[in-house]
Amino acid sequence: MQEHSPSHFQLRKPKISLPYKHMSVQRIISWFMRFFALVGILTCVLVGFIYYQGYAATKAFDPQFPHFLGRFLQNSITNDVISALVIKYPLSEGVKPKQAIKSMKSVAKRLNIKFIDNYPIYKEIRKATKNKEAAYVEIFHFCDAKTAAALLNYNPDYSIHMPCKITLYKDTDGQVWLATLDLNLLIYGARNLDKETKIKALKIQDGLLKIMGAGASGAV
Repeated sequence: MQEHSPSHFQLRKPKISLPYKHMSVQRIISWFMRFFALVGILTCVLVGFIYYQGYAATKAFDPQFPHFLGRFLQNSITNDVISALVIKYPLSEGVKPKQAIKSMKSVAKRLNIKFIDNYPIYKEIRKATKNKEAAYVEIFHFCDAKTAAALLNYNPDYSIHMPCKITLYKDTDGQVWLATLDLNLLIYGARNLDKETKIKALKIQDGLLKIMGAGASGAV
């Protein structure tokens, strides 16, 4: 009987050929370059598409709208959305609320912006909460009927912001403020608003700021 050495019966391990073992470094680098080139092209296409969509969306707005929108977004991030919609002035040292109110009414009359009414909401708050020390808050309504009519003819939704409001309030630190809604977004963000109505609306915005400035300084 023929004898065989033990090594003769040893199983040979099958050779496994892996694809990547046959890929050269140059081929791998080339593959990555093509991949990143494709990603770059797709990114450029996406950016171009977003830019075009943004341009098309803002084309009907006033050219200054992106500026005010950007300022609003920045203020929303650093503060919050509510504060970003507000313009406010602190009352100067020594100026009392009654003096500020008198100054506002006087300047409004001089600017032909009608003072309509005031709402001492702090009284209702103190009554409802039974807290006589609740913060002072009073709302004053002003209006220019002709401008209001022009804006309502353009878009009746403007009625939600009418009449124009100026709020007089004391914060938790004891500082008294005058605050109003920033109308710039509502004016410059109106699609195809005619020039005459826009001028009237901006004039009201300017008038409200002058009224607040007079109230804050106590000047008449």
